[in-house]
Amino acid sequence: MHDLFDGRLAAYGVTEAAQEYATKRSRCLTDGEHYVQVYAASKPNGEAADAVGHITCTAGNDPNRILHAIAEEFVTHIFDDNQPQYWGFDTQAERDAWLRDTDKSCERIDADIVNFAAGKSHDLEPGTVAMEYGERAKRLVAARPELLLPEAKDELLAEAKRALHQEWLEVRRREDGGAAERMFKATLQAIQHRLGNAT
Repeated sequence: MHDLFDGRLAAYGVTEAAQEYATKRSRCLTDGEHYVQVYAASKPNGEAADAVGHITCTAGNDPNRILHAIAEEFVTHIFDDNQPQYWGFDTQAERDAWLRDTDKSCERIDADIVNFAAGKSHDLEPGTVAMEYGERAKRLVAARPELLLPEAKDELLAEAKRALHQEWLEVRRREDGGAAERMFKATLQAIQHRLGNAT
């Protein structure tokens, strides 16, 4: 990750954005108008590695100039999440086959989450994301037993996933110290400025 911020992208007009956008796990690149947030990959122990985990941008941003600079300078390909290569597949057909298998697996996991919440036999393993969902579902059922009715299965699963995602978002907000919100505000200001100049 360090290589992206050592100054060599300046030849393409891409530099590090103000430090106010930096966190322990991420830093920000800009072309002077648009921004991308670069997140470190995680080591097995959860600490930030010096490799790029992923790159994101907020709505209204056009990351193409920045991404092109990275691809050109480091002679690499950058794939977005709509391309099979992003997910580790060579072709869309390979990804489609994996998705079909995943759908079947997800149905089994959903049934295990409901069984765990009901105190029945299940195959959830401690320390997995599925178990995290199961624990949220169990808490929900303790407060609202009617969620175990067959017709409430989808609601139970959705509420459990929503609860866990909300917890993850809170952790991320604490970790980034508000950098994402500051970057969003700066992007909004740039868009408003651009629209003001266009009129």
